[in-house]
Amino acid sequence: MSTMRLLIIHSSADLYGSDKSLLDFVSHTDHIVTVVVPCDGPLIAELRAAGATVFIGDVCKIQREMFSPLGFLELIRAAYRSWRFLGRIHQSAPFDLFYSNTVAVFGGALTARLCGVPHIWHVREIMSTSRTLSAGFRFLVDALSTQVVCNSGETLAWIRPSGPKHKYHVIWNGFDASAPAHDRSTVRAAMDVATDEVLFVLVGRINRWKGQKLLVQAFSQLDAATRHKCKLAIVGSAPAGQEHFESAL
Repeated sequence: MSTMRLLIIHSSADLYGSDKSLLDFVSHTDHIVTVVVPCDGPLIAELRAAGATVFIGDVCKIQREMFSPLGFLELIRAAYRSWRFLGRIHQSAPFDLFYSNTVAVFGGALTARLCGVPHIWHVREIMSTSRTLSAGFRFLVDALSTQVVCNSGETLAWIRPSGPKHKYHVIWNGFDASAPAHDRSTVRAAMDVATDEVLFVLVGRINRWKGQKLLVQAFSQLDAATRHKCKLAIVGSAPAGQEHFESAL
């Protein structure tokens, strides 16, 4: 396969699951990669070190607040800004493929269609349980994608329409994790975990649907049943504007 120029549109600049999955791809590809993210963050330096060109700009990130009449107007404005921004990047050095690394960004799909460039949409989350909104996402992803990648059977079932299914694929997330930098006993001691205690750790973005609240409720019952022989650590942070989930935990 000849070397292609790829424009990847991503929703954050953190170092969580989808971010590390993207970084792993960039680190192992021979293609020429340009990545657009909406803000500054630790991912940018990692991507540049891996050989990618990185821009910060409007990607038309879909927020849940946009699922309203006024929010829809902001979605249209954000889509226009993103099209202008991504279109200028494409004109300066045309790309062979646009790749949206999450269904939560719309700018890449729109710009790819208007520029006549193939587009892959990677569906990593179920954005809504509403039948109407889900149908809207299903229509947009099907209409604006050359190929669709889903990270699980659940996301595939949510996004795939009832028609032809040849362009829908399931590819599970995964990347090689480096060996722990610290000794197990040292880490447990630093967290004040006794040798006879069981330590539970949940790592990931803190938000409404990742399960941290449910885990805390379940752990409180387990802790009481085991006479406080367990400890729980939650590692992660909340997105901007959702810090109340972290405070509540």
